[in-house]
Amino acid sequence: MDDKRVEQNKANLMKLREFLLEVCTNYTNYLNNELVINALGSQGNLAKYEDKELGIQISSLNTLKRTSEKLFDNGFNEIDKLRLLALEKLTNSTDSSVGRNTKEYYQERAKKLESELEQQKQVNVVAISELMNNLQLLKNIQNIKELNLVHSLCSKHVARLQSYALNFTEFAPLKKESHLKVIKGTKE
Repeated sequence: MDDKRVEQNKANLMKLREFLLEVCTNYTNYLNNELVINALGSQGNLAKYEDKELGIQISSLNTLKRTSEKLFDNGFNEIDKLRLLALEKLTNSTDSSVGRNTKEYYQERAKKLESELEQQKQVNVVAISELMNNLQLLKNIQNIKELNLVHSLCSKHVARLQSYALNFTEFAPLKKESHLKVIKGTKE
């Protein structure tokens, strides 16, 4: 019974992470959504956020933190960083009252674009961190002699990598059926 609850918490956290990435990449869809903006306002509010359509359930902050430690190398830091990025995107995206084709307009626009670039760099740091951890795991798998264990670990790892890739809009083409397959070797 304990396993089922833990698995539900993991699935809930992954859906919450996907949602935060969605808000970061498509923030204009959430500019007027006070419920989302409020949920992003604090860690506690994020834990209380619920969206049945997306499969996100209310959780305690401690459960989010404990589950994050199991799922992500950066622990809850990864979720919190995404929360802050999403909140910053939503709060810094108000339309300007400065007239177009003025020096102030372009200065404000440049500042906004610099901010977006910085946010994207932070998202990229999280992605690169995951990539480096996955490369290390692949190096460790490479040294395993038992073929069945290698195939099992590779299958799990391919699924894990796909789940990461699907969270970033730059990898949208990978959302289709993967062409990556574990090829079974012959016994000698």
